[in-house]
Amino acid sequence: MNLSIEPVSEAHFAGLRAALDTVAREKRFLAFTQAPPVEQAFDFYRSIIANDGCQMVALLDGQVAGWCDVLPSHGQARSHVGILGIGLIPSARHLGIGAKLMQATIAAAWAKGMTRIELTVRVDNTNAKALYERLGFEVEGLLRRAFRVDGEYFDSYSMALLRGAAGAPVPAPEILVRAAGLDDAVAAAACVNAAFELYIERMGKAPAPMLADYPALIGADKVWVAVRSGQVAGVLVQYETEDGFYVDTVAVAPACQGTGVGRSLLRFAEGEALRRGFEAVYLRTNARMTENQILYPKIGYVEYDRRTEGGYERIFYRKSLVPAASS
Repeated sequence: MNLSIEPVSEAHFAGLRAALDTVAREKRFLAFTQAPPVEQAFDFYRSIIANDGCQMVALLDGQVAGWCDVLPSHGQARSHVGILGIGLIPSARHLGIGAKLMQATIAAAWAKGMTRIELTVRVDNTNAKALYERLGFEVEGLLRRAFRVDGEYFDSYSMALLRGAAGAPVPAPEILVRAAGLDDAVAAAACVNAAFELYIERMGKAPAPMLADYPALIGADKVWVAVRSGQVAGVLVQYETEDGFYVDTVAVAPACQGTGVGRSLLRFAEGEALRRGFEAVYLRTNARMTENQILYPKIGYVEYDRRTEGGYERIFYRKSLVPAASS
């Protein structure tokens, strides 16, 4: 996966409008439920460029996968205020792209002299709200019946980010990976459920990790947790099988996705496999979890099998932990 975050240009217009239309038609995230007509959309993008506005696009392997903009508010007394909008196509979510895209756009807005950035987010969009809070946005109010989609009303939060005097980033909290105890069972199960619940609609049923017996797995010494700021931020289930060292589950709480928790858990699993004398690790993902099919090859995992198990379509990956011998 090659990710590039760039200021919008004419070359991006068609892909940007297509991405907007994809997200809009989900009817969950935007005020639009479909993209404006082509010329209207293109004229809007041209106006942003002509007025030196802040709009960035995320390109995955050269294709527009998302956008973020901070556009001026109206009125001289609010010339310091920008309004943030963001969207990612489904296959680009939960990869840390949204945070990087927002950070680049916010930095551009600060550079142009803005000192306050506002946004609204639907109350039921908990993943987005968690991301915004992680980047420093705070809830300032509740907008009742702010959205109406197909006759149903949705409340939204009003959130804002203020530029600090120094503009210094807040250091990321340390991530500690440790063996889970029985007193972690409830938090571990809650973390897994929160991480995987978005796949229920896509798969038509609960993913297998949501059905696991975590007290039993913890009792069998198969569960580790990632702790961040004193809270369980991620869960790792791993154990030895006849086929080798198996990473059964990697789950990251939505509020901590894109912060390195998932990578920390995988690095821990790979280190544990080496410690136990294994030269490789293997794992599997559901065929409907397209995000993982982008991530795993990027970090060295190679697909070696596809098959249906227990009613789930699964893709198997293996990663060698021993450098290949040079010829």
